Amino acid sequence: PCPYILLRGFHPRILQICSMHVCNLGLLYDVNGSTLMALCEGSYFGPAANLQDHLDLAYESFKAFCKAQRISCSQPRFRTYHVLKKNGQIMLTAKAYNGRVILEWIARCSSDFAAQNPGNQRL
Repeated sequence: PCPYILLRGFHPRILQICSMHVCNLGLLYDVNGSTLMALCEGSYFGPAANLQDHLDLAYESFKAFCKAQRISCSQPRFRTYHVLKKNGQIMLTAKAYNGRVILEWIARCSSDFAAQNPGNQRL
């Protein structure tokens, strides 16, 4: 059983959803990761020999976006282990705030990619 039930006065009604943990550290991992992979597979950021080269190009685009928008962000370079997990999942792990900034950038990139490639069903 859950150890919380042993606490005096505890009731499930007092639990509240934390949007940072549900969205920024949960859903955005999947959304950002899968969208970034689709953009890399579509060579949106330019031609590259392998996934890490695509991610390097993507990171340069991301940093240019941050600079143009005057957004401060501590996101380190995108690495394959940030996107491809050992269990086969595709998730772009990032700190909560960084995930929100990545989402804004990746939304613009995917919108641009979709406009350039109207027949592409990935995005």
